[in-house]
Amino acid sequence: MVKKMQKTTVSKELAKLIHNNVAIDTEFKASNKSVLNQLRSEDYKWTDLVSPKSKESTCNKMLWTSLVETVAIALPQSEQDLLAMDTKELSDSEKHDKRLARQKIGSKLKDYKNALKRDQMPKRERVLKTDIEKFSNHINTAIEILQNTEEDFPENMDLPLAIEKLKELVIE
Repeated sequence: MVKKMQKTTVSKELAKLIHNNVAIDTEFKASNKSVLNQLRSEDYKWTDLVSPKSKESTCNKMLWTSLVETVAIALPQSEQDLLAMDTKELSDSEKHDKRLARQKIGSKLKDYKNALKRDQMPKRERVLKTDIEKFSNHINTAIEILQNTEEDFPENMDLPLAIEKLKELVIE
């Protein structure tokens, strides 16, 4: 059995696509798609985009650092400068801005991870309910609402009888 070499850095192609994606706009779908296509072509698993501190991660520290730095390089220069500075030397406002820059990096990596995860995780089969099952669920909800209400009912409404009739209709 041939063991696959573990990635330690981001490829130049992927770095360029990530840089363009982050620099253009975090919501730019076409750019996101090109990054995801490149991640797929390089056989990235969604767990490769999880911090190595997590148990579910298949990412090593070198690759994680490379991913974070790749996204950081695409941020505006002012944010890159804040990220490079020692937090102890920053004002409260600058600390806040640095925290936001770090969150942008994490958010972008999480977007890529979630997109890969949607592709790679098995899809759950939808369980379709029959019309009778849907109706029974609605009746059960109605019974719950009626039993828990504190409102006064009209005198001509026999609540216990109404609940019993509804229960008779429910098909278990």
